[in-house]
Amino acid sequence: MFPWIFLTILGIVFAAAYGYRYYKDRDKRKLMFTFAFIIASFGYLPQIQAAVKVVQHFPGVFNWSVLPLMFAVSIAVFSSLLKLDSFDKSFKIFSLTLAGSIFLMIGPPTLDFLRPIYSKEYLLL
Repeated sequence: MFPWIFLTILGIVFAAAYGYRYYKDRDKRKLMFTFAFIIASFGYLPQIQAAVKVVQHFPGVFNWSVLPLMFAVSIAVFSSLLKLDSFDKSFKIFSLTLAGSIFLMIGPPTLDFLRPIYSKEYLLL
């Protein structure tokens, strides 16, 4: 349980540090990493809840919370390699990724509509 709490606190500290740097510089890259670290720090909560034996309300948090951080790193790398003048389009792409990740964390889609296709009765017909 301790490593998960430590990683959650570390993610929140990174988010606070990037948030402060965004407040000073008004650079959207720092805002992007602030949001990414906040969402990524929620990813360890199911591990903490499992160690304490609490019912998990959002099962998709562990699977989808790291996606914004991966996109933030890749967008930052590509924007620096390509030497983009404006970061607005990249930030909009990140915002869509962030919204999609939050949607998948709160209510992951079910694939029950595929169940008749893979059932044994359907395959035997």
